[in-house]
Amino acid sequence: MSTRATTAATLTGYRPTTVEQRCAPTGRGGRPRSRDVYEMSLLIAGTGLRIGEALGLRNIDLNLAAEIPYLSVEGTLVEPYEGHPTLEWSPIPKTPNSYRNLALHPAIVDMLLERRKRTKWRRQMDPVFASEQAGTWLWPNNIRTRLRGDVAETEWVGVTPHTLRRGLATVLYYEVGTDLAASALGHAQGGVTHRHYIDRSRRPVIDVRPYVGALLGQGPETPPDARSASKT
Repeated sequence: MSTRATTAATLTGYRPTTVEQRCAPTGRGGRPRSRDVYEMSLLIAGTGLRIGEALGLRNIDLNLAAEIPYLSVEGTLVEPYEGHPTLEWSPIPKTPNSYRNLALHPAIVDMLLERRKRTKWRRQMDPVFASEQAGTWLWPNNIRTRLRGDVAETEWVGVTPHTLRRGLATVLYYEVGTDLAASALGHAQGGVTHRHYIDRSRRPVIDVRPYVGALLGQGPETPPDARSASKT
C-alpha cells in the first residue's frame, strides 16, 4: 500500500474494523474492547506525531477549549534500553524541533473529548492514553502489535504508526510544501522529511500556464486546482 493510500483508506475503512467490530462487547454482558489502537491511529494520522510523542501526551498538554484546539508536544515516552529497563516519560523529545503546538482537526478533538469522558484518569499529569486499571503509560510495542493484528488479512495490512505519520507528511508536502510537513513532523530540516517520509510515487500536475501565457502574449491564465488535478 502506498503512503498516500494509507492516509485516505485507513481513516475511512479502518473505523468499522476497529471500532464497530473489535470494540463490540465480547459476549453477553461482556465488556467492550479497548479503543486505544483506533484512537491512537487517528491521532497519529491527523497530527504526524511519533508514537512515543502520542503515547506520552498528558492531559495538561491538551488545549481543547481554545479557539483553535491544539496539543503541545512537551516530551516523549522512552522505551527500555541498556541501563534503563523501564518505560519512562522524558521531557526531552527526539530533537529540539520536536517541541511544537499542533492544531487539531474536529474529528480528533471529538475523539479526545470522548476519551476524556470514559477515563477516570483526569489529573493534569495523567496520560491521555492511560491504561484503564492502573493509569500508567501504554507501551508503544503493545500498540504496534495490536495494530498489526487489527489490519492482518485486510487491505490495510502493513499499516503501522510510522506509515500513518508518513501519510500526513505526503499530503502536506504535495498540498502545501516541505516546510509545513517538516514543522508538523518535528524535523529540523525539510531534507529529512523529503528523503524519508514522502511518497514520491505520486505525480502532481505541474502548472506553468500563468507564465507561458505572458510569453505568448495572451496574458495570465487562472491555474487549475492542482489538488483535484493531481495524478498518481
